Amino acid sequence: YDSDLDINFYVQDWRKADRVKKEYEKFYSRHLKPLLKRKDVGGFFDVTINDRHLNPGPQPRHWTSGPDDFEIEVGLSFAYVVLIDERNRAFSKAAKKFLPYYSETLRKKRLKETVKYGLNNLAHLKPFARRKLYDQCCKRLYDARKEFLQALFISKKKYPLDYDKWLKYELEEILGMPELYKKLVPLYELKKFESDEIVRKGEKLKDLFRVYIKV
Repeated sequence: YDSDLDINFYVQDWRKADRVKKEYEKFYSRHLKPLLKRKDVGGFFDVTINDRHLNPGPQPRHWTSGPDDFEIEVGLSFAYVVLIDERNRAFSKAAKKFLPYYSETLRKKRLKETVKYGLNNLAHLKPFARRKLYDQCCKRLYDARKEFLQALFISKKKYPLDYDKWLKYELEEILGMPELYKKLVPLYELKKFESDEIVRKGEKLKDLFRVYIKV
């Protein structure tokens, strides 16, 4: 197996997080590490532990940073987890703030902001291509595509797992939009890197913003 097993733990007092990690490292070395040497275990499989915040919030972003991880963090913290143990109902109380989705006021603000950054990235494609900055064009198109997905999930009031690793599963299973996956795949297909082809793909992505994202 090559897909990791992720274990989350949640603490109200962050000073206790290091202690939990140290205890896990002892457990990992004694009980889990030997299992990773088995022949039926994939070369990249691991069992990882993640400290999660009970009250995650959006982080500052700028024009070239690409999408932030706020919705991903909420999804991995509350939406796509199986609760094993809980004390003082801390997890359940925190989850109410984010499930089934966070506040409508914040959602509208996040959606508008994400579309703004995505379209800004696309607006840079033509001038960058004119200056033959093709690597930068690719980065801008890639970031805009992720921002399109971020906006799409926000508009649907769904949490993503990621913006690239689980693309097919997210569009087909979580959002129920298999036709959109088929429209996004060609954006990665380039016949000639040093050309205006990326600009044309940016125009297609801009059309997807217009059709699928309602601000």
